[in-house]
Amino acid sequence: MRTTAALIALGACLFVVVTAETLVIGLLPALSADLRVPVPSAGLLVAGYALTVTIGGPLVTAATLRVPRKAALLGLVAVFAAGNALAASATGFGVLLAARVVTALTHSTFFAIALVLAASMVHPSKRGWAIAFVSTGLNLATVLGAPLGTLVGEAYGWRTSFWLLAVVALAAMAAVALLVPATRTAEPPRLGPELRALVTRPVLVLLAVTLVAETGFFVAYTYLSPILGRIFPPGGVVVLLMVFGAGALCGNLAGGRLADRWPWARCGCSSRCWRRRWSSSR
Repeated sequence: MRTTAALIALGACLFVVVTAETLVIGLLPALSADLRVPVPSAGLLVAGYALTVTIGGPLVTAATLRVPRKAALLGLVAVFAAGNALAASATGFGVLLAARVVTALTHSTFFAIALVLAASMVHPSKRGWAIAFVSTGLNLATVLGAPLGTLVGEAYGWRTSFWLLAVVALAAMAAVALLVPATRTAEPPRLGPELRALVTRPVLVLLAVTLVAETGFFVAYTYLSPILGRIFPPGGVVVLLMVFGAGALCGNLAGGRLADRWPWARCGCSSRCWRRRWSSSR
C-alpha cells in the first residue's frame, strides 16, 4: 500500500511538471494579448522550453549524477515551483521566458529520476507497470491539467494558473518527502559510462525516433488552441484537448502491461544475438 502511495506521489509530480510544459499552449492567446506580443512570438515560450530541456537537461543530469535520487528529486521540484512563481509574477515577456527556462531545466532530469525510483520500488516483473503507472501523471496532465489550467486562466487570468502550479508542486513535493523511500547505490554512477551509452546504436535509434515524434507533436500542438479557437468556442477547444489526452492515457497504460508481458529481454537471447537481429533487420 505504501509503495502504491509513493508511486502516486511520483505520478503527481509528473502531472504538475508536464502540465506546466503544455499549459502555455492553451493560454497562448491570452498571453499574447496581455503581454502585447504576436502569437508566433508567444510560441517561443513553448520552443524555448523545449530547447532548454534538450540542451540543459543532460547538463543538469550530469551535475546531479552523484546526488542521492530522492534529494535530487526534491531539489528539482523546489526549483520548478520557484520557476512557476516567477512566471506568475512576470512583468514582461522576457521575464516570463526566463521563468520558463528555469522550470524547463528541471524537466528531463526529474522525469528520469522519477521513473528510475518507480522501477526500483517494485519487483522486476512489475517494472513496466510501475513506470506506466507513474507516467499516467504525464497523460493526466494532457487530459486534465492543461485543459483545467486553461479554464482557470480564462476565468481568473493566466497568472492564476501559474500560481496554482507552484502550490500544487509544493504539495507534491511534500508527498514525495513523506512517502518515497530514500535509495542508495553501492557505487555512485560515473559520467564516462553514461556518456558512452549515449552513442550506442540502439540508444541513438531510440533518440532519433523520439526526436522526430516529439518535434511533430509540438509543432502541431503549440498552435492548436489559436487555430481551433477560430472554429470552436473556448469550451470546445478544452474538450478536444481532453480527448487527445485520453487517447495518450489509454495507450500508456496498455503499453506498460505489454512491456511486462513481452519485454525484449525475455526472448532469452544474449546481447550479441540481439545485435545480430538488429543488423539483419536493417
